[in-house]
Amino acid sequence: MADVFYEELITIFNGYSDKIAFEYLDGDEVISKTYNELIADIDSCIDLLLRYGIKNRRIGFYASNSYEWVVFSVACVAINNLIFLFDSSVENIEKQYIETYKVDFIISDKNGLLEEQLFRYGKLTVYIGFNYNYSDIADEIANFVLFTSGSTGEPKGLLISSVNMLRAIGSVGKHFNSYDNTILTLPLNHIYGFACVTFAHLIRGEKVFISRGIKYLSRELVKFNPSSIFMVPTLLYSYFDLNIKYCHSVERVFGNKLSAIYVGGGKLDQSYVSKYNSIGITVMNGYGCSELCGCVSIMDEKCTELDSVGRVFENIEAKIEDGEILIRSPYRMMGYYDGNDLTDPFDDGWYRTGDLGRLEDGYLFVDGRVNGLIALPNGKNIHGSWLMEQIMKIQGVVDTYIESGKKGLKVVVVSEESVDVNNIKENLNSLNSGLPAYSKIMEVEYLVGGNDL
Repeated sequence: MADVFYEELITIFNGYSDKIAFEYLDGDEVISKTYNELIADIDSCIDLLLRYGIKNRRIGFYASNSYEWVVFSVACVAINNLIFLFDSSVENIEKQYIETYKVDFIISDKNGLLEEQLFRYGKLTVYIGFNYNYSDIADEIANFVLFTSGSTGEPKGLLISSVNMLRAIGSVGKHFNSYDNTILTLPLNHIYGFACVTFAHLIRGEKVFISRGIKYLSRELVKFNPSSIFMVPTLLYSYFDLNIKYCHSVERVFGNKLSAIYVGGGKLDQSYVSKYNSIGITVMNGYGCSELCGCVSIMDEKCTELDSVGRVFENIEAKIEDGEILIRSPYRMMGYYDGNDLTDPFDDGWYRTGDLGRLEDGYLFVDGRVNGLIALPNGKNIHGSWLMEQIMKIQGVVDTYIESGKKGLKVVVVSEESVDVNNIKENLNSLNSGLPAYSKIMEVEYLVGGNDL
């Protein structure tokens, strides 16, 4: 059963043969890969892995988005490897990942990551991990471990079977409108980028352009003219505020074919839905989480004027208990996995999302968080309580408040009148330097004795 992911995808891809599956830039050259070429590259990669005995192993992915990343992921799963999709934006934790999850090999685009290099494949290098020859993978039908955002401690590993990953991809793929192509800006190590964008479009025979990163995106959008794009709220806001306002031309920012932007990973400011609608682009918010293998609802044209995340998909149930959204879905993880043990967070199949919300006429609304988690506009969650405790330890701070701002995490600091605020700023900068990139403080408002500084 472990190779069902490979078998089903290859069967689907064979139906698209000479259509373009991927495009990406290599320098200034546009590289195109047809579905036939994608299949051939996956099979070639399988042969290479088998030549080195990489079967029934634990393999860590620690790399930025690339065509080779996609090829490797399908090839590894095809021969019953358990793959761990590590966050490549988090620095200095490579060894911690490898040791914690007993990774035999790690695939990375980072030079000199580990001492022992096995072989190279395009942009990627296969390194030998610290538990070489460890082959007792967690479960024969489990092939994926993705990770929650993590805030102050280690992110949680989510163990997902090939079958449920396929089901989730198929479910999401049915609920997007049909477009010629899309552009991948979201990281492949997240369920949103992996299942909801990349593979949900591939199973429909559409073309995915792989962006080299946010700093290249403006040029890529105009060059490749995507019909749709998937963003987190931060990127959606900045593109309108920094690009549309000053370029005075939609075509110069997005090309001339873009008709839809799908947004996930955070609550959407509805004013931007109206702003984009005014320039002929439909913005639709989605809702879901990694524990449930991706999206459980997506906005449609009928609810674009509502502060809603759309109707819950068929075969998925939603209910509200004490104000909290609970979801029961057949497409869900097997449990939280720490490298040895599996923890099941589901109660009769129901998952507590930690989000406050409501259901009205079949539409789901998200109103906030139940606990101390703060949902940031970059799609990440952080524990505000831990950060508040650290800020309160700074001498002279009498109160603090944390919220999600337009740019990211916003902190309000209230200090005593007699305290040197510059000292507080230095301590806050020091604290901020130790935070992961995705959870850094982006905005600070200082109040002295209850007055604006």
